Amino acid sequence: MNTHTPMSRAIPWILVLAVACGPSGDAPQPDAAARDAAVEPGPGRVVIRMLDDMTFDPPHAVAHVGDTIVWVNDGRLPHTATADPRAARNPASVSLPAGARPWDSGSVAGGGTFRVAAEVPGAYAYVCTLHEMAGMKGTLEVRP
Repeated sequence: MNTHTPMSRAIPWILVLAVACGPSGDAPQPDAAARDAAVEPGPGRVVIRMLDDMTFDPPHAVAHVGDTIVWVNDGRLPHTATADPRAARNPASVSLPAGARPWDSGSVAGGGTFRVAAEVPGAYAYVCTLHEMAGMKGTLEVRP
């Protein structure tokens, strides 16, 4: 004899969804202000935004040795910031100055960030490996 009603079977799923979705409403989460401040340009920090129109904003950024470059995914789609010829579909799309270490953010979900310390001056060309063929490329100039 089946003692479960359709509603009693649905209740566990409703609870899972409620927990997974978190609190409702437009109230900011306690760490939202700190997160937003950490992704704004400032002394020693350059911010590059990854957008769902398959662009980096700005497409060309300038930093100085010692700065932190922060990529922020402002979209809903996952993106990468990759300056590693081994990870790019077209290795010629990526370039680094002599002595610089390649980087690859891996997939950055919407709202996520990726950081790299500017250590070697020179010109960098990087891509989003997920949207490289759509033309999602950027350049970074690191000055002494």
